[in-house]
Amino acid sequence: MLQTTGAIAEGKRLEPVAVGLSRWQVLFIGGIGVLITICEWVFAYQNVAYGIAIALGLVILIYTMLSTLHLEQKLANCAESLALIPLYILFTSSLPWFFINQEYLLPAVYACILGLVAWHIYQKHLSLKQIFGFSKEHFLKYSLIGLAIGIPLGIGEYLVLHPAPTFPTFEVKYLFRDMAYMFLFVGMGEELLFRGLIQQDLGAVFGWKWGLVGASLLFAVMHLTWRSIPELGFVFLAGFILGFLYWKTKSLVAPIIAHGINNVMLVSVLPYLERLVSSPPYPPQIWSSFISFASFSTSVMSSMSTMTYYQTTFGSDMGLNIGLVAAAVLISLLIFLELTTASLQQKTVATLGRLRLRFNTVTWILFIIFIGMVYTQVAMMITT
Repeated sequence: MLQTTGAIAEGKRLEPVAVGLSRWQVLFIGGIGVLITICEWVFAYQNVAYGIAIALGLVILIYTMLSTLHLEQKLANCAESLALIPLYILFTSSLPWFFINQEYLLPAVYACILGLVAWHIYQKHLSLKQIFGFSKEHFLKYSLIGLAIGIPLGIGEYLVLHPAPTFPTFEVKYLFRDMAYMFLFVGMGEELLFRGLIQQDLGAVFGWKWGLVGASLLFAVMHLTWRSIPELGFVFLAGFILGFLYWKTKSLVAPIIAHGINNVMLVSVLPYLERLVSSPPYPPQIWSSFISFASFSTSVMSSMSTMTYYQTTFGSDMGLNIGLVAAAVLISLLIFLELTTASLQQKTVATLGRLRLRFNTVTWILFIIFIGMVYTQVAMMITT
């Protein structure tokens, strides 16, 4: 039913060297960045449902422009990488997470992000080895560099956020669990997305310096849901440091290690170390730190895992019912894919082939979201 037909002619991944930069390129990519910022701001500060709707509309807009306009390959690559951000918002905030054990919420959310990145790499015929830059000869060196950078970053972010301990007492088993989550899911997912794809593609259009700045800004934007101005400043600085590490080493090893160490220090070490030293009077807050690392604030992430959030966002009769919007867009895309199947053999409809290929990704995501909606309704009917 949802088959990918045709292919987009893709060139090899470009090195971050800007050539012939035009005002059009700046406006096009800058406009996408501004719309992503608006989308995340609405999602975090105004209304979750409207934020999801904007994310869906932004993805469709980007894919439509990429398929109908004749853009340079490096510009198209950059826009497609940026489209992963609203896809990330749409996908991770639209699934019924309350069905799973909340201990596995973080890896489940980041598994979606890793899946999006992996699908993008597969579709674009990119080299994971080239993006990751893994080398046995430099692995230890880059790991030590990541460790040396991650520890002070973790201390700095702890001073900004000052999260309470996740559990009443420090336990080694939770430390190792958090390390696995932070390195294999959070660190790897965000570094592949923001450094391995977005920074590289921005650098190919604007040069490595502006690519570094742009990726760091978007990395900070995706932390708007912390609702903390100091945290935004810190995240931009941290993203800049991690991006510079990637540019300097041509490897994601050091950024992933630094990112993981930063998060482990923040949620699994320093809160307990401060308690040991000063014995603060506040009780542990289960949602205050660990769960909030899915690039959502504590309140948003914790509410996402509740049935109330899901019913309000996807089944409300008041305001925007994003469930109906998602279903309507899904049906429209399925009709489009079906009606354009017979036209693909004609050479005059290359635009349709590009639209089908890109819309297929959105269709699959909406289909998964729709299955989640149906499953939730059936489960509720059986329960009641």
